[in-house]
Amino acid sequence: SYTNDGLCTVASLLNFNSPYWGISPRTILERHTLVPFYGATLNKAAYEAGIAGCIAGGSDVAMSLRSAGWRIGARAGSRRFCPRCALEDARLYGTSYWRREHLLPYILVCAKHHCSLNGIV
Repeated sequence: SYTNDGLCTVASLLNFNSPYWGISPRTILERHTLVPFYGATLNKAAYEAGIAGCIAGGSDVAMSLRSAGWRIGARAGSRRFCPRCALEDARLYGTSYWRREHLLPYILVCAKHHCSLNGIV
């Protein structure tokens, strides 16, 4: 399913990729997104409701997760990467990929290489 502006919804991406990746939509959320970070501040019921909302694609998708700080990750400069990790990825895989630990708010240094993360505005 798509939103009115033509962009894919979280639910459509989760449900489309799940069979190809061989893991459940929930596993994708918990292993490949910032959901566990923001969800850590919620009680179990609110966290489960947020997960279910993301997967089902209801009109209030991830509202509980948003209230716990989901918007923090959307501000300018929050998309960061380690140039050394990117070079390693390019050598090993032919391309680089985002690391969720580099996308967390207030994390400005790569834990592996101990260098400053570069930001993308």
